[in-house]
Amino acid sequence: MPRFVDHRRRSLLQNVQAVLVVSSEGLKTVDEFSREVISNVIIKAISYSTEIVGKKFELFAFIEVDDRRNTKTCHVYLCEKGAKGQALDICNAVCTAFEKAVEEAKARAGNPLLPMGKIRETVTGPLAEVEIPRKELIAVKAIGAGQFGKVFLATSSSDPTVQRAVKMLRSGASNGDRTEFLREAETMLNLGTHANIVSFQGAAVKQRPWLVVLEYCQYGDLSDVLKALGRRKIALTLREQMGIAEQLATGMAYVASKGFVHMDLAVSPPSNSRPTSYRRGASAVPPVPPLSSGGHAPCTHVRAAGVALRRANRGVGGFLGISGISGCRPGTYCSARTV
Repeated sequence: MPRFVDHRRRSLLQNVQAVLVVSSEGLKTVDEFSREVISNVIIKAISYSTEIVGKKFELFAFIEVDDRRNTKTCHVYLCEKGAKGQALDICNAVCTAFEKAVEEAKARAGNPLLPMGKIRETVTGPLAEVEIPRKELIAVKAIGAGQFGKVFLATSSSDPTVQRAVKMLRSGASNGDRTEFLREAETMLNLGTHANIVSFQGAAVKQRPWLVVLEYCQYGDLSDVLKALGRRKIALTLREQMGIAEQLATGMAYVASKGFVHMDLAVSPPSNSRPTSYRRGASAVPPVPPLSSGGHAPCTHVRAAGVALRRANRGVGGFLGISGISGCRPGTYCSARTV
């Protein structure tokens, strides 16, 4: 299996072997042992791919172009020893995937949100009440790839100024992925609305591909934005850092009040505000037992907050950390300290 080369530190990540999953949706890098997704790049964002062959090694590399953040990132992979021609095979697979993506777009008249076939499924439960007609969604471009498939920026056919993010379930999804996709949509619906939570707008699950429509966050994930700022040597002020931490905590407190714990926090600036206002993503939010008296967030929730803040810290300088996690009992907040 190829090994992932971290372009930020310019050094090989020791003992981390990666599996590359190439499809018409994009190129996903997965840790071979933990199965954690290291990166996920949509196929149209790949502007160039190549092989680099030396006497004792082969490298596969590609360039990712992010139009929203105006950045270009080079991803490099060290191929297995003895696997001659592996880098070239990966390059060919990327080219084939790109051609397939173009064919799929043409088959749907340039709008990937249109239904595949005429088969309609019966929808029951809470999602039946928030079904959105597909004809109202017009795909503008793919803006990312998630656990279940591509994410598109879409506008409304009745009002082109209204922008939404549309998550699409890939055509080859497993039964487990389909179940989890619907469960996540129902969870976001049950969470309701909050100033620091990405809002659920509706779903289209009567026909394939299934769609979940969310509030569009113009600048994407805050962690990626901060990394881009770091590369440009732009540092956040302490006030800005504290503002992000406060909004993240406010979003968590709301989620906790609804009886949920989020294990993978992500923060995104909404499209209709300045980049100093942030909202929390709410993907894969598992339900938990009732909170302890006092309504505080459980220890697991605080641990997730610490991870989110430390992720945001990469490449930008000091940030807030969470202390006392090991000695914190469930149902209480841990104290914060600057690091």
